[in-house]
Amino acid sequence: MGRARSDNPNLVKAQCSETAMEFKGVGQRKVVSDFSGGTMTSDGGAVLLEETEELVGVARRLAGCFTDHRDAERVEHSVLELVGQRVFSPALGYEDLYCARGEMENRIQEQQLCLFADRTSTATMRGNQIRLWFASAAYTLLNALRRVGLTGTKLARARCDTIRLKLLKIGAAVRVSVRRVYISMASSYPLQGLFRRVLRRVQDVVALRGVVPMRC
Repeated sequence: MGRARSDNPNLVKAQCSETAMEFKGVGQRKVVSDFSGGTMTSDGGAVLLEETEELVGVARRLAGCFTDHRDAERVEHSVLELVGQRVFSPALGYEDLYCARGEMENRIQEQQLCLFADRTSTATMRGNQIRLWFASAAYTLLNALRRVGLTGTKLARARCDTIRLKLLKIGAAVRVSVRRVYISMASSYPLQGLFRRVLRRVQDVVALRGVVPMRC
């Protein structure tokens, strides 16, 4: 006996009925959904943040401040990878206003409200200090993106949370092959031109000047 064909219409119909979800139709069209979209992310713009890290090297410099006392044979992630994750997390909006007193107060408030610098609830002073370091590094990274990539654009003076929402929180499907990781960002993303422009600016500065001095 031969094996049953995988494209058997009855088999396909049975599989669909088990995994598909049907919703209220749109006109004559049925609305059907399932969870076969593959690997996806809501942070497609994080690649732009990675290019900015290449520009300023804030996570790389911060990682150099730590001494790794772990057993090398049991280490899965390097200090740089761990620090990079903790710096990128608040920048992307994951937790671990105008003020009349001037621009300095605005920047302090921006770091507190947008990058969780006020979350110092750890039991030890050292733990709170490290959390503040990571929030400060995330701010430095986003500020470099604003200073280098967004100059002359409508987001040139945008707060960190606005930059995150407009340039980093982009829905994307991720496909991994032998030679590349392909990130397909949402075709409905409204700021495609701005994103390409900012990316070119950051990459051009990296190519021409190397690491840019950090500045608040």
